[in-house]
Amino acid sequence: MENNNKIPVHVGIIIDGNRRWARERNLPTFEGHRQGYEKVKQAPEWFFSRGVKILSFFVFSTENWNRAQDEVNYLMKLLEQAVENNLRELAKKNSYKILISGRLEELPGDLPAKCLEIITETKSNQRGIINVCLNYGGRPEIVDAVRKLIKN
Repeated sequence: MENNNKIPVHVGIIIDGNRRWARERNLPTFEGHRQGYEKVKQAPEWFFSRGVKILSFFVFSTENWNRAQDEVNYLMKLLEQAVENNLRELAKKNSYKILISGRLEELPGDLPAKCLEIITETKSNQRGIINVCLNYGGRPEIVDAVRKLIKN
C-alpha cells in the first residue's frame, strides 16, 4: 500500500472541551478556557509549517451565549485579546490573511470594529489564511441566508 503523506489544504478546528478538561482536573472553568486559548495560539505555526494553507477555528457559537454571564464575559475578553494582540501580531509576523465571520454585529463593545480592522489590515496577505468563526452557528446561518434571499 502506498503512503503519499498528503497534507490537507484546509483544516478546521472546533474549540470544544475546555470546561470538561478543567472539570476533570478540579480546576475552575476559566482555567480550562485559558489553557485552551494557549493551545489555539500555537496551532497556526504548527499547521502552516507542515504545509496547510487554510486554518479555520470555530471559537464561539451562537449557543455559547446561553452560558453563565461571567463565563461569557471572560470568553469575550479572551476573544478581544486574541483579535487585538495575538491575531494582529501573527498576521504581521507571518503575512497571514485573517478572516472573521459570523454575527459580528452582536458582539459586545468594540470587538466588532476590531474584527473588521484586522480583516481590512490583512486582506492583501497571502502566506496562509486563518478563518475565525465567531458567534457562528448552523441554524443562524440558514436564517440569515433565507432573510437575505427574501430581501433580494
